[in-house]
Amino acid sequence: MGPTVLVVIALVTLSIDLRAPAGAREALEEILGKVDRTAQAAKQISVATQQQRTASDQIVASMRELADVIKQTAADMKRPSVAAGELNQLAVGLKAQLSAFQVT
Repeated sequence: MGPTVLVVIALVTLSIDLRAPAGAREALEEILGKVDRTAQAAKQISVATQQQRTASDQIVASMRELADVIKQTAADMKRPSVAAGELNQLAVGLKAQLSAFQVT
């Protein structure tokens, strides 16, 4: 609980202890209960928010890793294509050189 909530609880408790009339005492006790439940709810929201942030950070890290894998796969896929192009050029050059010879 934050300092403000603790101050409110202390003031309400002090007011109850001062022998307030029964109706006022019951109202103050009800307020104290509501303040406590509100503080607990706020803490649960804070914890849930932190868990969501952690999950989001993990998703972002996973997406970055996936992007790196995709980039590497794309680079790896280009290599055979480049090699095939080079082989084709060599074959064309070899064919041109062989055309100078005539087989009879």
